[in-house]
Formats: sequence, structure tokens, C-alpha cells
Amino acid sequence: MDEDLDYLRQVDLPESMGGGQKFVTDKIKDEEEKEKEIKDAVANSMDGGQANYLIRLAAYGQAGLEMLDWPEGWERYCLATDGREIRVYGRWFKTKVGIQIIVKDKDSNIYSRGVLTTMDPIIDIANVDTLIIQAENTIDSAKGILLSDNKDTVSSLKRTQSGIYLPN
Repeated sequence: MDEDLDYLRQVDLPESMGGGQKFVTDKIKDEEEKEKEIKDAVANSMDGGQANYLIRLAAYGQAGLEMLDWPEGWERYCLATDGREIRVYGRWFKTKVGIQIIVKDKDSNIYSRGVLTTMDPIIDIANVDTLIIQAENTIDSAKGILLSDNKDTVSSLKRTQSGIYLPN
């Protein structure tokens, strides 16, 4: 969360102080280069067969999950599945050939979401990215900061000059 706040504060600075549009452009360019390297590694794993591809795709998903700001006591896993049922935390989950993300909160509630793989790296990576965003939404909802939860979150936020909302 601190990293996000630092980012937003940097964006709010004028360009003469190293902030603003130039900062955002440079940050996005760096992130895109890193993501392209990872996506290329996933795409190149197709040569090793479906199992190797799924394992690489799951590793990509796990890396994305680890980049999120997780509350204390939460657990998360990104798994390659082959269609057999899997047991997680004493619960059975039906799967198909694809990627499964499982999140357990501190109250032992289990959230699970999966996608079928198409064996097309561009589509599969986009699907895994969507799962990661959904996991992040689950975290934000638990924190009470997901605006679509119909909670009064705006009153606990302050607005910067450029219109960005930050926690008080």
C-alpha cells in the first residue's frame, strides 16, 4: 500500500520535480518491458508441451499474486490443473485443464476462480491477468475500499489536486 501511495504522490508532483506525465510514462514503459519478458518466457514454454506450458502460466499467475498487497494471514495459490478434482484446505474443487487461483482469508473463507486455457499465450496471459485483478478486488472488498461494494468509502478518502483519492 505504501508503494501505491508513493506512486500517487509522485504522479501528483509537477513534471519539473520529476512527477506527472513523464513519471507515469517511464513507469509504464519499465513495467511493460518486464511483463513482455515474462510473457515471452510463457510463450516459449509451448515447446515443452502442455504440462510445461501450464506450469509456466501458473508461475506467471503466482508472481502476479505475490505483487499484490496482501493482508496479514491471507494465503494465495495459482495452480495448473489437468481436469481432476483437487483438494484445498479440506475442500474439493472440480477443475478442467487450465489455471486455478485459490485465496484463503484470515477467517478461513476460501475463494476460488479458474480459467480454461486455449494454448494461445496472448489469450491465456490476459485471462490470468483477469484472475489476478479479481483476487485484488477480493482483497479490496475485504478492506472496505472497493467502490462497487456500495459502502461509503469516499468519506474515508481524501482527494488530491489532480483528482486522485488517497486513504486518510
